[in-house]
Amino acid sequence: MLTFWSHCVILDSRKEVINIKSKRIAALQEYITLKQRASYDELVDKFAVSKNTIRNDVQELCKTGDIMKVHGGAAVNQST
Repeated sequence: MLTFWSHCVILDSRKEVINIKSKRIAALQEYITLKQRASYDELVDKFAVSKNTIRNDVQELCKTGDIMKVHGGAAVNQST
């Protein structure tokens, strides 16, 4: 099954995955921005990673100020 961000994975000449986390976080930000709000469960299904990974990625995105945590998920920060 292909996930939302699977097309973002870049392979080098040795077929090693490069920058999976940064690509996933960029795709996660794009997805949340398009939807305006997403639950952790929705993000887990969409990105095929654990809920803890999603929480950590959302925490990283919160540092930019564009995304904020809301009960059970993440949303676009409208106050910026």
